[in-house]
Amino acid sequence: MAQDLQWFRWVALMTPKQVATALIRGLNHETPEILVGWQSHLTVWGHRLFPALMEKFLLIAAPKVG
Repeated sequence: MAQDLQWFRWVALMTPKQVATALIRGLNHETPEILVGWQSHLTVWGHRLFPALMEKFLLIAAPKVG
């Protein structure tokens, strides 16, 4: 679904099986948020620890619009 999606640089695509496994694991543990892949974990922890730095990093990673 996202093979041609190029909104963010340096994003590793997850397989449908990896996403399904993460969703099932999260639902079984009744976690309030379900993160898929190491990049989502890194982003959440980076934002929790260094919100201003993460915002700057995401502005670099995101494409320029307009």
